[in-house]
Amino acid sequence: MKVLLINPPKSSAITERVSYVHEPHQGLAYIASYVRQHGFQVSILDAQAEQLTVDGLRARIAVERPAIVGITAPTFLIKSAHETAGIVKALGRDIVTVIGGYHATALPEQTLREFPSFDLLVHGEGEIPFLELLHAIVNKRELREIQGIAYRHNGNIMVNPQAAPITDLDTLPLPAWDLFNLDLYHPHYSFNKGFLELPIATSRGCVSRCITCARVTGTRVRYRSAASVVGEMQAMVERFNAKRFVFMDETFTINGRRTHDLCDAILQSGLSKKVEWLCQTRVDRVEPDLLKEMRQAGCFLVAYGIESGNQDILDHMKKGTRLDDAMNAVRWAKQAGMTVDTFFILGLPYETRKTMHDTIQFAIRLDPHYANFFIIVPYPGAEVYSMATKGEGGLRFLTDDWETYGWQMGGSAELEQVPRKRLEAQQLKAYLRFYLRPRKIRSMLNIVNIKVIPEYVYNLIRKRLSAPPTLMAQSPPATTRP
Repeated sequence: MKVLLINPPKSSAITERVSYVHEPHQGLAYIASYVRQHGFQVSILDAQAEQLTVDGLRARIAVERPAIVGITAPTFLIKSAHETAGIVKALGRDIVTVIGGYHATALPEQTLREFPSFDLLVHGEGEIPFLELLHAIVNKRELREIQGIAYRHNGNIMVNPQAAPITDLDTLPLPAWDLFNLDLYHPHYSFNKGFLELPIATSRGCVSRCITCARVTGTRVRYRSAASVVGEMQAMVERFNAKRFVFMDETFTINGRRTHDLCDAILQSGLSKKVEWLCQTRVDRVEPDLLKEMRQAGCFLVAYGIESGNQDILDHMKKGTRLDDAMNAVRWAKQAGMTVDTFFILGLPYETRKTMHDTIQFAIRLDPHYANFFIIVPYPGAEVYSMATKGEGGLRFLTDDWETYGWQMGGSAELEQVPRKRLEAQQLKAYLRFYLRPRKIRSMLNIVNIKVIPEYVYNLIRKRLSAPPTLMAQSPPATTRP
């Protein structure tokens, strides 16, 4: 039985093409390797990396001739995933379509109700539920005993309890990167450089309680052994000539002792002389000696989620960090010889124009190499989503269109005191003030593909000229639908 896993296009119309994709989809790679290990024939179609139009997507699926199609999607791509499932169904009504990923995990019942082209749904950690679902389909077994899935039964939507997380991550097979065309992906922070960069995860889970995150990987951190991580890195270097790795852990240095051990293992293996890597972490989970050892082990860049330059806003979002933590973390990383990237969010609950000004000024004062300024997105499953449904902190939804749930070009929410257009103006101001300084222009050019700027400007103008979204005041998007 042939299984096809799809990363859907970025447009619901499946006609707009993305300019480049950074890394192959790690979640699909793990699902593929796991079900393949258990005897299923599987292939992967990354419609974004292949820049497929609707006709191209239809042709590629037809060539694969799958019996089961699994599709993954974050919230802003769920409509595109549904249209992809519709293409699958048009090619063969008997082909089983399964949706998974962030949105399906956050809203399993709502997703099946809203999108009829999905036959089944996997929520939570997907490897074991998806494999059990495949066995049930092949053997025509009942679905009610399979944890981590949702399905339709006699006109009702049944959501089974989420499956227990995998505790021993070392038991998972290595991601199936051989099923991707790895030439289609572009490294972070080095546009137009021709080398392979692969994602890698050393843990799953997050113990933080930030209101902007749903923690879909669980609230308890599970670790891979240092030997397992180093073994994967060595295998990827030998098999695919990988030159760089992106550690995908939500907080890479959550356990300092364990991070030291991993860096020691990388150094002892000799990999630090062959590859470089980058990671993301919290500003309160680093210290000078740890950052120096990370640099010695090949870490050239560390990214920090700082979120705000106003302490009251940080406290409201339950970040659990202080502004001094951010100052120290950026300074220590620079002293260790690392490049520093930072992430900020504008429009958080209780924000005002003044607190956003504080964030912009703080970013300039920190002076990291890079800064990203996102506008708040109340993702389903996160506490901030619930806050927006109630109008808490002045946050309110603007539309029920899931496609607006994008960090940069979205438009899902605004603040009572700061309308959407003002939020977008603050975002533009932040980027201009941070990057239009002589020593920052070169940094920006290192990571921005100049060819996509006209397209970005065109989309921004088109968005501004289009009809404004319907204000929904304090009603949550989609979930109010019958």
